[in-house]
Amino acid sequence: MGDIIRSSAAKMTKQRLRTRKDLDAAAIELRTAWLAICATAAEPEGDLRATLDSMDVGPVHAAADTIKLLAQQPDDGA
Repeated sequence: MGDIIRSSAAKMTKQRLRTRKDLDAAAIELRTAWLAICATAAEPEGDLRATLDSMDVGPVHAAADTIKLLAQQPDDGA
């Protein structure tokens, strides 16, 4: 029984490591968008709508979808 549990845990670890590049890329995309939004919001005359209009939001939405699919809550035990 112990071998089955160890094998299953090893498989889950390998799957999690494979998703890491996708999670990293999504996090970088979301960080970049967030920093642009924050910089605009910090300006007294900042126009958030103009900033969002100037962004290619497709990759931001895709990054959020990737995070939704792959990220795990800290208490998920994985």
